[in-house]
Amino acid sequence: MDGIPSDDSPRLPPELERRIFVVTALSHRGAITVLLRVAHRVHTWIEPLLYRRFEFIQSPEFRACRRAFQHNPALLSWGTREVIVPNNAYTEKLGLAEIHEIIHACSNLEGLAFARDLTSPDLLPAISELPIRRLKLGVSNLLLGPEPRPDPLAAAQLLRNVTHFEYLGDIYLSSGSDSDANREVGPTEILY
Repeated sequence: MDGIPSDDSPRLPPELERRIFVVTALSHRGAITVLLRVAHRVHTWIEPLLYRRFEFIQSPEFRACRRAFQHNPALLSWGTREVIVPNNAYTEKLGLAEIHEIIHACSNLEGLAFARDLTSPDLLPAISELPIRRLKLGVSNLLLGPEPRPDPLAAAQLLRNVTHFEYLGDIYLSSGSDSDANREVGPTEILY
């Protein structure tokens, strides 16, 4: 019986089999934990999809993401596509340095939503090398916050992959004079 495959060997080409399992996992997220048990090769393909999107809140999902980051950072690197960082007691407890480190580890990150109150110039180095296309954050804290302020043109270059941008809050420029104290700044004024 040399020509008959064993019970655990794939019967379809591996590329097709992988595609079927990945599409199934993405279409039926609740089935991921069942699919993980089908075979070792399927587990390898599907496990990163568990970390595709996560929010920094105290939940079982985030605790699992954090454990994955500590034990196998490659899972976050390969699988994570979207991260949401709200301003809550949990993010306050973690600290911005650890949050930036986790975000930086997500090398395929495409979407980032960052709470306005947590946005600071320290975020720029954490996201500078990421292929982020959708970004939501507070611009005033990022570029117009306390000293030292980043160069706006350098900051714009770091965000060169962004195609969809939503800023949180108003953008105000404070120059010290009463007439300019609460003047709203247009998008082009930020760059010059």
